[in-house]
Amino acid sequence: MENDKHNKKKGKYFIYLLMFLGCALIVASVCIFIWWQVSIAKNAEKLKEYVAIINERLPETQSAVLEEKSDYSMAVLSIENNDFIGLLTFEKNKSVFPVCATWKDVNSFPCRLCGSVYDSTVIIGATEQKGQIDFTESIFVSDTITFTDMLGNCYSYRVEDIKNSNNADYKNLANENSDMVLFIKRTYSQEYLIIECKNT
Repeated sequence: MENDKHNKKKGKYFIYLLMFLGCALIVASVCIFIWWQVSIAKNAEKLKEYVAIINERLPETQSAVLEEKSDYSMAVLSIENNDFIGLLTFEKNKSVFPVCATWKDVNSFPCRLCGSVYDSTVIIGATEQKGQIDFTESIFVSDTITFTDMLGNCYSYRVEDIKNSNNADYKNLANENSDMVLFIKRTYSQEYLIIECKNT
């Protein structure tokens, strides 16, 4: 009898411990989710600040065409230890994003993976989290996207192809028939949306 009582008491304590741990995990999950949402909101605001600063410092913009160059390197503008090569604009909904010169923090702003706009080899990565390219469902073939470099040259592109992929390695992204490739990380999956563009 004594052993039975002791075992029942131990069983109750174990159940209480499991309930406590379960509650703790729920609270921790909620806190992490809130922190994630706050971080996304802060990144979105910072992104807007960068766009405003770049627009202030850009020379007068003008339409430009791709042509042969002896040097395909791109001018950069440094803001808060981040080097930017230009502004990416989705003309249909007037969404504008700064593009970082190097693969740095793609959760904060779109980043160049490699290449140059001037020789049609540029590949740019981004995410669809709120504040970035969070309108992927409204991007269609024939949409117009522009890239404005730090010299004020504005290059126009037409979306030629859109596809989903479970990887974003260079071999999957590089396309000699495209003049600019964008790949966007899906928020709630390991998939990417790949957008192939042609200069117009």
